[in-house]
Amino acid sequence: MNGARRLAAWVATAVVLGAASTVGAQRGDAATAADAYPSATVTVSPSETAIGDNVLVQATGWPALPLQASVCGNNAMRGSQDCDLVGTRGESVRDGASTFRLKIGQPPIHCPCVVRVGTTDGSVVRQVPITIAGTPDGPLEPSTLAAGAESLRFQARIENGGATSWRRLLPLIAGPTHKTLVLTVQNTAQEPVTDVRIVGSVGRKSTEGEPLEPTTIPSIGPGSSIAVRIPVTLSVPAWGRYEVFGHVYGLGVPASFSVKTMNDPWGLQILVPVLLLVLAWWLRRREAEADDALLQEDSPPVGALDGERSQLPSYAPAHVTAY
Repeated sequence: MNGARRLAAWVATAVVLGAASTVGAQRGDAATAADAYPSATVTVSPSETAIGDNVLVQATGWPALPLQASVCGNNAMRGSQDCDLVGTRGESVRDGASTFRLKIGQPPIHCPCVVRVGTTDGSVVRQVPITIAGTPDGPLEPSTLAAGAESLRFQARIENGGATSWRRLLPLIAGPTHKTLVLTVQNTAQEPVTDVRIVGSVGRKSTEGEPLEPTTIPSIGPGSSIAVRIPVTLSVPAWGRYEVFGHVYGLGVPASFSVKTMNDPWGLQILVPVLLLVLAWWLRRREAEADDALLQEDSPPVGALDGERSQLPSYAPAHVTAY
C-alpha cells in the first residue's frame, strides 16, 4: 500500500489489459436514480482478479454522498444479501468523483460476480462484472421477497462500560474506551424477516472509521423486536466526539443508522500536574546526589596519620624549648 506507486501500477494494468468496464443500474430502484444522475459511472480494473487482491475503483459523475463498495456474487440479484459485507469499503465523493482500491473478498454465494457501488441511501447504484479466480459460477438466484413485504424500524443508542477492574480508569486518561452499541430492530410487517445483517463502524466522522464486529439476526417475527448489543472500542487516544454509524441489510435498500458518543479524559488534568511534580522531585534528587558526590571528591583530608603526627603538644609553653 505505497500510495501513488501502487495506484499508478493499477492504472497501467488497466491500460494494458483494457479491462475496465462500465455498466448502468440493474435493479428498478437504481434505474429510477439513474434518471437523476445519468452520468454516474463506475470502472473497475483489472476485471480478472483473485481473492485477496486489490482492484482500482473509479466513480465519476456521482452526487455528493458517501459511497459503499462491495464484492458480490449472484450478480447481486438479491442486493446486499449476495455481497461480502465484512469487506465493504466506504468512501467520500469530491467534485463528483472518487478513486480508491478495494480488496477482493469471498462473496457469500457463487459467481457471476460484480463490484457493487452505491450511495449509502441507495439512491444511486452501479455494478461492474468481474472474474474471481477460484470462485465457481452458478445459476442466478432471484430474490424471493416481494416489494413492500417487509418493514424494519430501529433505534440506536450507546451505553458506557464494557471494561472491567482497573481498565475502567483508562478512559479518564484517553486510554482505550469501551462502549456498547444497542440497536433495537422491530419488524412491523405481517411476515417474518430473516437474515438481517448489521454492519457498522466508529470514527470521528461518518465517512471513515474502524469497523465493528458484523452481526446477523437470523429471524424477526411479525410485530416483534430484537435488541442487538455490539461492542464499540474507541482507540487511543480516546478523546472528543465520535460517531457510530452503519447499515442494516435485509431489505431491498439498506437502511442507515448513526448515533453520537464521546469521551472526556478529565483525568489528564490531574495526571499531568502530578507527573510534572514527580519529575521535578526526581530531578532535584539527582541534583542533590550529584552535589554530594562532588563535595566528597573535592574535599582534602583533615589532619594526619598517627605515624606522621608530631610528638609535641599542640600548644607549647613558653619555657619549653623547641628542637
